[in-house]
Amino acid sequence: MKSTRLSRFAFFQGGYCRQLRWLADGKGWGTRRFHALFLAFHHPTEGTCLIDTGYSHHFMEATDSFPERFYRWMTPATLNPAGDASQILATHGWDPPGEIFLSHFHADHIGGVRCFPKARFVYLDEGLDELSDLPVVSQVRQGFLSHLLPKGFNDRAIALGRDLFHRGKEDWREFDMLDYFGDQSLWLVHLPGHAPGHLGFVLNVDPKPVFYITDACWNLDQLRSQKPLPVPSRKIQHSYPDYLATQDKIRRIDPSRLQLAACHCPFTETLAANHAD
Repeated sequence: MKSTRLSRFAFFQGGYCRQLRWLADGKGWGTRRFHALFLAFHHPTEGTCLIDTGYSHHFMEATDSFPERFYRWMTPATLNPAGDASQILATHGWDPPGEIFLSHFHADHIGGVRCFPKARFVYLDEGLDELSDLPVVSQVRQGFLSHLLPKGFNDRAIALGRDLFHRGKEDWREFDMLDYFGDQSLWLVHLPGHAPGHLGFVLNVDPKPVFYITDACWNLDQLRSQKPLPVPSRKIQHSYPDYLATQDKIRRIDPSRLQLAACHCPFTETLAANHAD
């Protein structure tokens, strides 16, 4: 079968939180912006799709009261003045997405899902199942704010089981993957460690595929240098041993054959179509 290429894709900035740079790469005590990127792509038959959503005003509403307020204090967020993901897409000439792929359920990745009342949500089932069973305080500690999910979320959910994922070939033989559309245009990749059900994505684009590893690292320089994360950053990973194992697998891929991108990496932020916002 001939593989399908995605003719159009773009990163966008969906707001940011401000944190110590040291937490991401162990360098310096200054603060930097950790942009909440989302990614749009156009599939020839499925139309516009989205990966994550960034922040929106719904994040502020969800963190107005306690214990959710603690999350806002720990990760002080600033919304994009250009609007939420739905408004940003419209401004840049994109149709509303039919499907939104959720890499995981941390608030900076699902903060705008309520802005898309007709979209379907695709995710790894364990990513939500594990968090939904926790008390609210524990959910907040895990970075999950249940009020960010719209009413009727389950009616529009496409919850994928791990049994649908299989070992890839060649460079991907260490990864469990799913050819989502069945045409090799988009591969979902299980990248355990950072959060329950954490996913990355391989997009078949020119001039070479993009491997969007979402939060498998926060800075590609840290990934390449193999510098350990500071202790506080290790403790907030869902499983730090799995996180390290995932990074090792990513480093073993031939870097000349793809373009790596990570959600909060300064390099990836410069690729955003609305970088100047």
